Amino acid sequence: MGFTWHGVTIDPHQARRRWSEASTADFLRATWSGRALPHIQDWYALGELARTGVMEPGAIVLPGHTIVGVYHDSYDPTFSPTRRLSRRQLHAELAEHHYVLRSHPEYAELAARPREQIAAFLDRWWGDEDPRYRAFVVGAYNVVERQAKYINNSMRAYEHFGCEWALPMLDRDVVDEWMRVPVDLIDPSRAAYVRWANEVYSEVTGSSADYFGSRVSQAPASARSRVRAALAATGLLEAASRTYGQVVSLRHPMAFEALRGPLNQAQYARRIMSGVTTLGVFADLFVANRWVPGHAIVPED
Repeated sequence: MGFTWHGVTIDPHQARRRWSEASTADFLRATWSGRALPHIQDWYALGELARTGVMEPGAIVLPGHTIVGVYHDSYDPTFSPTRRLSRRQLHAELAEHHYVLRSHPEYAELAARPREQIAAFLDRWWGDEDPRYRAFVVGAYNVVERQAKYINNSMRAYEHFGCEWALPMLDRDVVDEWMRVPVDLIDPSRAAYVRWANEVYSEVTGSSADYFGSRVSQAPASARSRVRAALAATGLLEAASRTYGQVVSLRHPMAFEALRGPLNQAQYARRIMSGVTTLGVFADLFVANRWVPGHAIVPED
């Protein structure tokens, strides 16, 4: 499309050294909002682009992570629009999906604040039995919790590095159009969205866009569903998902394991293997003012 491509190779050792610098504490201070962790997904790449002069002050960032994740959680098989979930079932699944960073899935059901927050949301929006509307309710909770507080808050990261930003895929007209897409065209692989994006790219540029889409997403949805169903029937689905997540966390493609603060590799691995998520480890360190050793960011009171 006429743009020069600049790739950033993430070196875990370099990322770990840089994480301990005072400039990282400045980044965390500028990007946390009092309601969510600072968004560290782009921290290393942004720093490298700024340091090497590739990213000029005032550059406009068009982040891709703000749209694809907005609604796909609501069409996860767990939240399939065709399932006839009771309010109690949906409450429990929202709680486990959004509020469990450690190895205690019962936390959100027992703790007063998340329990009351979910209940208040469902009191207002639970609605009728229409499966599409129920799917919308699940997606809406994702928007007001994860999307607004954590994902969209990541714009602070771009501002910290002197950039502007734009979210064209979250314009009202685009979102309204997305919400009119038939439910049966949307699945966790976002296959229909991938095909559409590739078609538009090809129309605009005259070249194909086969770069977009993993091997898993290219597999037929029916085949993926059969694999999940087989694992679920044998009681292995949850264990397989958990194990896969733990392996990825220990060797993350974006080197998140390098951002483990004062923890050594063995300490970090023990926490991950005990069921704590990567963000759970980071949250514990951040709230305790240990994420960047020697720098207090969260007020003690």
